[in-house]
Amino acid sequence: MTLARLRPGAAPVAARYFIKRHREFVGPEFRVTRFGLYASELTADGPIHRLMEDFPLTPTQPV
Repeated sequence: MTLARLRPGAAPVAARYFIKRHREFVGPEFRVTRFGLYASELTADGPIHRLMEDFPLTPTQPV
């Protein structure tokens, strides 16, 4: 899972600042019924994301 990405050559202080600024973040709860495994390719025009596999979750599986 990618939560954040820094550009090559970014100062390490940028990551520390991001973490410090968001350390208290709490998102809302939500139900997960499926998840996808994606591959990403970084190009000059921006990232390209491709769904590699989709995993539906059934009620018998832990959520």
